[in-house]
Amino acid sequence: MTYYSVKKNTVLIVVLAAFLACALFLTTLTAGSGMSAKAEQGPADGKHTAEITLVSKDKEDLKFIYLSGIILNTDVKGITYDKTTNTLTFKNVELSKDNTHYSLTITNMGEDFKLNVVGTNSLDYLSLESIGYNTGCTITGPGTLDIGYLDISSDGSAMNVTIDNTVTFSADSAKMGYETLPAVKVSSKVPLTEMESMIKVLGKTNDQLVFEETPSTTSYAYETTISKIQVTPTRVVKQGTDGKWGYYVNDKLDTTFNGLAGNQFGTWKITNGLVDFLYQGLFESQNGTFMIKDGQVDLTFNGLAPNAKGKWFVQNGEVQFNYVGPVVLNGQKYTVDKGQVK
Repeated sequence: MTYYSVKKNTVLIVVLAAFLACALFLTTLTAGSGMSAKAEQGPADGKHTAEITLVSKDKEDLKFIYLSGIILNTDVKGITYDKTTNTLTFKNVELSKDNTHYSLTITNMGEDFKLNVVGTNSLDYLSLESIGYNTGCTITGPGTLDIGYLDISSDGSAMNVTIDNTVTFSADSAKMGYETLPAVKVSSKVPLTEMESMIKVLGKTNDQLVFEETPSTTSYAYETTISKIQVTPTRVVKQGTDGKWGYYVNDKLDTTFNGLAGNQFGTWKITNGLVDFLYQGLFESQNGTFMIKDGQVDLTFNGLAPNAKGKWFVQNGEVQFNYVGPVVLNGQKYTVDKGQVK
């Protein structure tokens, strides 16, 4: 792992990282490349360096999210790590947009590591490494993740990457400005036939992915590339065989979903996967706060509506948080500040 010069407030962390990297190198020399088949859960704390790191495109900024037992703040809104469930969550974190370009490196975080995406998210590239410790990554969640380049590498330790069929996922190097790179590169000290089992896209089989064997450009004995991965799950509100209306992902009722979802008839309030036809009033979602009538977003509603936080100005079924000024309704004048009646 190469560490870069960064801002003053990260110097101490970089020194610590360098110390841990040296310890990892000595441990790896002792352990050798062969690893047991024993499942290894959680970060490799106390055994090898475990880390989750963001690196800027120009290599001038490095942000640690996790480093061998230490959970650090990245000052990037929307990123959280839960060690109890070994889950990193991105919520509307677009790090490959405009002037913001960051890559995510995940090293030795264990076979149960998960990257959960909520809302719209993007990265320049995602690097997954196992160095002397069996590691994996399941990319999951109800949201979207677009990346330019996925780099998977193993020194012979187990490495398994799963892209869940619930996530909208794209690995497309050309789209992100990395025309000279493949969308996915897998490097390992095990043969190509074993490497192909290292990445799995649920709902597809590996023979549907385009693997192209290439000469090794690193110290790894084998490399292969995938030209492109695109996963788009089918999400729809429909009536099930039991007669109940619900939110289905790939034809399976998603009982974990709570929020708003649409079909050809409109947008609906979903509670534990089922349309909540009894819901009346305002509902706050990640895309705004809406007036719900009989479980459906009421686009015809114009007026004032209350919730636990106060009374709000609603226009075409949505709270107008940007509105500041007077509102006259039924001959009565109200003062509204950022959508709220004062």
